[in-house]
Amino acid sequence: MVFDLRGLMAEEYVDADHWRKGQRFPYLLTKTVERPRPCKPSDGVVTLTEKIWPMIKDWEGLRGRTVVHEVVPCCGGSRTIPFPWPPIETGSETF
Repeated sequence: MVFDLRGLMAEEYVDADHWRKGQRFPYLLTKTVERPRPCKPSDGVVTLTEKIWPMIKDWEGLRGRTVVHEVVPCCGGSRTIPFPWPPIETGSETF
């Protein structure tokens, strides 16, 4: 099974000013649900960045286990993703 981690909801809510850091109940409740259970049966983990991996590999469900970790690239430049030139005409839009 693969655990797909697209983000850490509690941190995202604080970053977006939906919650204040002092609102401990919603933050701690979300962290409790977010962490260990989904990871325990996982053979691999997919994240959006490498930066988060050092933190989550020590979660209770992953700590001490060898699991595959892959990053799903969420953006790329013109060197990473080649675009056709000249632009492609598709109906009323040009790409």
